[in-house]
Amino acid sequence: MNLIISVLTVIAILLFFIGFKNGTLIGSGLIFSIFATLIVMMACGIALQRMSLAAIIIAMGMLVDNAIVVSDSALINMERGMRRRVAIMQACSTTALPLLAATVIAILTFLPIYYSPHITGELLSSLVVVIGVSLMFSWVFALTQTPFFIQAEFVRRPRPEELKAALFDGKYYNRFRNALHWVLRHRSVTIGSLAIMLILSAWSFKFIPKVFVPALEKQYFTVDMWLPEGTNINETDRMASSLADYIRGHEETEMVSTYIGRTPPRYYLSNVSFGPQSNYAQILVKCKTSKDSKELHALLQDSIRQKYPEPLIKVNKFELSPLTEAVIEARFLGPDPAVLDSLAGKAIEIMRRNPKVADARNEWGNMSLMIRPVYDPVKAGALGITKAQMMQSVKSISDGTPVGIYRDNEKKVPVLLKSEGVHITDERSLGDFSVWNGGAFGTSVTSNGKN
Repeated sequence: MNLIISVLTVIAILLFFIGFKNGTLIGSGLIFSIFATLIVMMACGIALQRMSLAAIIIAMGMLVDNAIVVSDSALINMERGMRRRVAIMQACSTTALPLLAATVIAILTFLPIYYSPHITGELLSSLVVVIGVSLMFSWVFALTQTPFFIQAEFVRRPRPEELKAALFDGKYYNRFRNALHWVLRHRSVTIGSLAIMLILSAWSFKFIPKVFVPALEKQYFTVDMWLPEGTNINETDRMASSLADYIRGHEETEMVSTYIGRTPPRYYLSNVSFGPQSNYAQILVKCKTSKDSKELHALLQDSIRQKYPEPLIKVNKFELSPLTEAVIEARFLGPDPAVLDSLAGKAIEIMRRNPKVADARNEWGNMSLMIRPVYDPVKAGALGITKAQMMQSVKSISDGTPVGIYRDNEKKVPVLLKSEGVHITDERSLGDFSVWNGGAFGTSVTSNGKN
């Protein structure tokens, strides 16, 4: 849709300023160039995505330049009294190489992006290719399709009585000519003014935000929350509900959706999937307007961590590219997990000494309790307990044991059996729950586990 709107806008401007026939002639060359570019994109396997469409839109203004120059040159030659064919041939012969040089220069301007060793080169490679192909097609069609339309009398040749004795004569031409004469007479002032403007423009670059992929002006944003590793999902649900109620209390909020344990199904191209993890929750916030979203985002960025200091909370804007885990990242590689954990801890301590650093952490998270039961076949055999039964009972006090499936229309919801009132804190606590041995009674585990 954006591409169609851009094409129609350019054609409408051409029709308004240079007339219906000339505008239709130049606009048809624009459409032919775009169609030819799409054919090359299909042959090269370049998809219609953000960068390729952006390339066509960026090149839109340059695609009509070559045809305008050729058409205008041919019309001027005819106004000077040349026959139509001679005027067209001279227009093409005198402008072909200068237009080719200008087109190549425009393409070479984008070439450093293509050869960039950074990820920028990979992301924007299709932009450079599409711009180069489309500009070259515009040059080809300017020297083939435009002369053909003029020769076919699509553009009317001026009558003898309409031939002007002096070209480029008129009120606006005379004003431009006088301004050009003044500039040439005052070369020092002109060059000095240009130098000052160049310095001022270079100095003003520091006021321009340097963002490779800008944030979108959406009325949505997300809030990610991490509790300590090993947190029960019910506690995560309780904390996320409290956080959602706090966000709903602001007047800018229109709707709040909460997702526990993992991110929702991908509803946005650059949305990053996370989970399943019992200590994680994501909250999707919809505000009334994009302005309200920006204000509420800034407010929560400052206040939400003070109100909820225990979990790690990140307030995220919608971006064109996937969100990074952190602005600054340090990576340690090695075979020994203990050494890696020690190095990561030292790096976090150094980062936390800087007052400008917030949420310094490692991706492993904190250590949590892990139960690894040891099966004793002699004692378990005397009690009639198999290893599978013991593992099933241990699972019933943590994640739950599947015992069936509940069908909700097309959805299949697993039914879990989970023991309540059992809190495992060390190996002695394993004796507080029963193991079902398939008979008419159960037995308790005494010392068949270790931390």
